[in-house]
Amino acid sequence: MTRRSAQAARLPKMAAAAVALTAAIMLVAGCSSASSAPNASSASTSASSAPASGSGAGTTSSGVPAAVTSLLEAGYKGTFQPPPATGPKAAAGKSVWVISCGQVEATCAEIADAAMSAGQALGWNMTLFDGKLDPTLYSQGILQAIAAHASGIFTVAVDCSIATSPLKQAKAAGIATVGVSNFDCNDPMNDVGPSLYSTYVKYTGISGYGTTYEDWKKYNAAWIIAQTDGKAKVINTYSPGYLVSEYQNKGFMEEMSLCSGCSVVDNLGITATEQAGTGAQEALQTAITQNQSANAVQVGVSGWFGRFANAAVKSSGRTSLAISGDECDTAAVASIKAGGPEQMCVARDFGWESWAAMDELNRQFASPGSAPVDEGLGFEIVDKTHNLPSGSTWTAPFNYQSAYEKIWQG
Repeated sequence: MTRRSAQAARLPKMAAAAVALTAAIMLVAGCSSASSAPNASSASTSASSAPASGSGAGTTSSGVPAAVTSLLEAGYKGTFQPPPATGPKAAAGKSVWVISCGQVEATCAEIADAAMSAGQALGWNMTLFDGKLDPTLYSQGILQAIAAHASGIFTVAVDCSIATSPLKQAKAAGIATVGVSNFDCNDPMNDVGPSLYSTYVKYTGISGYGTTYEDWKKYNAAWIIAQTDGKAKVINTYSPGYLVSEYQNKGFMEEMSLCSGCSVVDNLGITATEQAGTGAQEALQTAITQNQSANAVQVGVSGWFGRFANAAVKSSGRTSLAISGDECDTAAVASIKAGGPEQMCVARDFGWESWAAMDELNRQFASPGSAPVDEGLGFEIVDKTHNLPSGSTWTAPFNYQSAYEKIWQG
């Protein structure tokens, strides 16, 4: 399947609402619109054809590259670090608006509500604006915040490219801006102009927001390579036209390229239109059925298992596939505990990222233009023998809320 644009502007009017909903639902993968995607490969792309990095030169006796084994071990250990121990005391008298992509969608609400809680802990006057899954409302929310003379604006899944004019106005007004699951105008994969956001959330050891998502999917690739003893034949899925998914796809393909005995037999781009109907399940089921040599499936976006991937795998009749997933939500944890079909996920913490973003906003109030600090955020691989929680939900290894409150209280 070749890459097709998922931008709402190119779809019939009757599908536009479904696309907006799809974009928000895929927030767990942070899927914001992209206008270019240099890494979006067509079907039957060989991962081994890409140039491998020098670090992957050594291999283990099983055929798994040493660099892949090293990354896998890091993922099992987890890359989370403690939140910062120092920082400015909470700025006094600030008013901050949170622009939610849509409170009707669980992940939008989770991020926005966490930001509101962090703002209350900072002692700020907080206002929540519901974007109702309508990108045109995101700009309206920013403009209303400017008119209300807000000190800061926190956005959820609002790319600079879709709210350029309001963000320019906010910058001109001296309003500090930050967000979660959105990209600045100067993002390398979709560079449409100079940076307009004041700052971003920096993950441990990672520079740049897009690289965060790129590194994320490398853990999925490492797990699949190890599960197949370096002989992976993968059906990879992603959502073309969405920046985060494109970044994730790039990272997955790069890690797969380290394995000389592995290949991606189908790099399946599943569009927003397909996700709005039955096309997504049909596309994945067809890919599994037609590629009998495949021994693994990488499901690129959280929520896809419940919506169509689980049904597609079961309908195919294939029971011996190594299947990795995206976020470690409750459905993913339950599937792993039940023995499948999803057998692995990579955990991150959106609540922590929201608090970290508010911490960065506070740092901008104290020192405008300062670089973001390492907020301790990371990833952790969860499978049946590693990091599987005893309950129904995965939780981060550090109490980030108390750590931030200690800083903000001075």
